[in-house]
Amino acid sequence: MNIITRQIHKHRVARGAHLLDQYNPGWADKINLTIFDISSAQRCIVGQLYPTYLQGLGSLRLFLHKDIYGETYGFNYDNLHKENSKIRDLLNTCWRKEVKTRQTKS
Repeated sequence: MNIITRQIHKHRVARGAHLLDQYNPGWADKINLTIFDISSAQRCIVGQLYPTYLQGLGSLRLFLHKDIYGETYGFNYDNLHKENSKIRDLLNTCWRKEVKTRQTKS
């Protein structure tokens, strides 16, 4: 994975965290990092905050942004991409750092 791809996904996580700040203040305190996994609809960031992944995307108004899967906000990734396991691991790492940073601030 090249540096540009890594930066794009880091930026997406930052955008996702900012969006959650707007719609679900204090969201990081609700995340259980022990079970967190970006590839699970129940254990990812959105899955832990909302009853279902799709309800979460709706609550975050992503359907209005035409991002019906949440990829541009780092909530999901293209699992058909040739480097999908690397992207998954990168998103897991970025979200864990974001959550830990925010949990220690509160």
